[in-house]
Amino acid sequence: MKRINYALLAFVTFAATLALAGCGDDKQVAEVKAMAFADTNMTVDNALDTRKICDSVKWSVFQDDRKQTTVQYDCNYKGVDDSAFLQGESPKAVTAGDVWQWTYDASGSPTLTGVSMVVRHDDGSTHDVISGGLAGQMLSKLIVDNTVEDYDHIFASVAGRRIPLKYQEPSSPIPDSTYGNKLAQFYQGLSSGDAAVFAYRQKKVNVQPVGTDALGYLDLNNEVANPADLYPVDPADVQLQFPLPQGDSEHPSERLQYTPRDLAENKLYCMGDYCFDHNNLVGRAPQEVLAKESGFVTDGMGKVTPVAQTQQATQQDANAQPASLGQALAQAQGMTAQPTAPASASTTDSDLPTGSQDWPTSTPCIKKLEDAYRKDRQAHGLDDTISMDQDNDFASTCKTVGQ
Repeated sequence: MKRINYALLAFVTFAATLALAGCGDDKQVAEVKAMAFADTNMTVDNALDTRKICDSVKWSVFQDDRKQTTVQYDCNYKGVDDSAFLQGESPKAVTAGDVWQWTYDASGSPTLTGVSMVVRHDDGSTHDVISGGLAGQMLSKLIVDNTVEDYDHIFASVAGRRIPLKYQEPSSPIPDSTYGNKLAQFYQGLSSGDAAVFAYRQKKVNVQPVGTDALGYLDLNNEVANPADLYPVDPADVQLQFPLPQGDSEHPSERLQYTPRDLAENKLYCMGDYCFDHNNLVGRAPQEVLAKESGFVTDGMGKVTPVAQTQQATQQDANAQPASLGQALAQAQGMTAQPTAPASASTTDSDLPTGSQDWPTSTPCIKKLEDAYRKDRQAHGLDDTISMDQDNDFASTCKTVGQ
């Protein structure tokens, strides 16, 4: 009698059971693969199973909580381990890819119901880079083109970002006194902007740059709140230096409410410890710049005009009008201080309006000062109305010079 190999029979029976169990799944996957892909002449099979970017592809079938059958496609991308975008992420990214799902409706037909691009981390968490209808549109175009071959290139295309350079260590320690636009000397072959990004990373300062200005400084998006974290600017690039207004916030973004009136196109201004290139924070003010601070006054529009520190307090009290304007204008008119002349009958008449110390408020001298005052205010877009106090100042000036 022929002996039966029961172990072999058991294995064959088990394999046959598995084949039967997967038969329905194979049929549903085949149905999905035969569908048209994204309104093209390609089938889903042609589009998704031949992608250069996929390190591996997996098809699966499952039922959701409502007993609906779903076919799922997973593509795991190449280039995740050495991605410049994912470098330094915490928790660490371990895989990334896109996921497509087709769900069978009541009529037994599959319909595309979900598309997402997902990153998976070593702690088990995941996050969607993009999902929904927009993900389907953007990924479909990239799939049909089939030119991207790694995570960085597909992410750059989807997010509209430039692929960052992979981090480099500086060739030597960077002195903290190095100007922010001179950091390329520590990074071979890099632009000043890229070098600055790595230099700040080396300082463990997280910056979100918005570009590089004409002077080569990294525009830091006004987010670095500690001046010690910033590289200094070159004093030769600074046109104006103001102190931090008393009572103002320490955060650099608060200082952008002040705009210097006559800042040259390729020059910086500094306010307190921070320096700006018209619109963006670019570095800190070195001591050489801080030592040259000037005061300033502002008009109603936030425009800043520098003044000498000794005049600042008086000017602010006079609504941005220089305290010694009368004297300055008198000098501009060729007047010099003289002993006060004896008052004539015309200037001692008790019926005349008086200004400072019984000096008339209407003389040729005062008229000249009033005209110069109005011209100066109009040139700076300020109110040219002359107050009584201002008229008294003019009268006092004219009395001093005997006019």
